[in-house]
Amino acid sequence: MSSLDPGDRPPAQDPAPVVHGDTTAPPGGPGLPPDAPPKHRNAWKWVSAALVLVAAGLLVWALTTQSDLDQAQNDVAQLESQAAAAKDTGGDAVAAAQDAYADITQQLGSTNDDLAEVEQKLAQTPPTPRPVSPPTAPRPTHPRSGR
Repeated sequence: MSSLDPGDRPPAQDPAPVVHGDTTAPPGGPGLPPDAPPKHRNAWKWVSAALVLVAAGLLVWALTTQSDLDQAQNDVAQLESQAAAAKDTGGDAVAAAQDAYADITQQLGSTNDDLAEVEQKLAQTPPTPRPVSPPTAPRPTHPRSGR
């Protein structure tokens, strides 16, 4: 049995070097132990891409919201102009209705005055007796008809 001295160990075998372009590096990268997983250096690229997507989404949302706001303001302005036109037209209609009411009230007032005059004249004149008509004799009935 042979025992190995610590200095007699066989040298550790290095894994096959990975070739990147013209340089050779161990699988973990330069300065890392050979068994370490490869380092991900593109995390900032993904974060930047996500931020770009978020910024583009916010831009689209802002433009859509602004467009909706502009449309709503245009609708409000149009409705206000329609309301003003309707108010003018409505004012004319109300004035015409008030004139018609005044005319009818005036005619009704003159009719009431005429009625009061007639009632006053009737109250002043004595009533005339009604002629009494002679009583009528009953009509003979025909024996066959029963009437």
